[in-house]
Formats: sequence, C-alpha cells, structure tokens
Amino acid sequence: MTKGCRTQITRVCQALQTIMQPEFLDRWLETPNNAFEGLKPLDLIKRGEVERLWRMIFEVQSGALS
Repeated sequence: MTKGCRTQITRVCQALQTIMQPEFLDRWLETPNNAFEGLKPLDLIKRGEVERLWRMIFEVQSGALS
C-alpha cells in the first residue's frame, strides 16, 4: 500500500468518526457496500476513487441522506 493510500485512509477514518462510532470503522471499511456497487470502501481508496467516500460522508453530515 502506498503512502498516499495510507494518508487517504487516515483522513477518511477521521471524517468517518464524525458520523459513526470508531469501533465500527474497521468492519465498515472491509465490508462490501451496495452503495459502492458491492465494493469495499477500502477498495475505493485503493482504486483511487476516494471521492466517492467523501461524497457519502458529506451527504451524511449534511443530512442529505435523511
């Protein structure tokens, strides 16, 4: 895993802690997610598609998904 990938994971995890309990982060990152066409959130980061995670985080934070 590249340093840039690790940096993205760290930043995303910090943001995710604002919308979910930290103890669920590892499992959530490693679980296939229908919102991402069955990909694991970590796979999105590895594929360079981290913007999809940022969009989801923004939508949850802003209440757009309520």
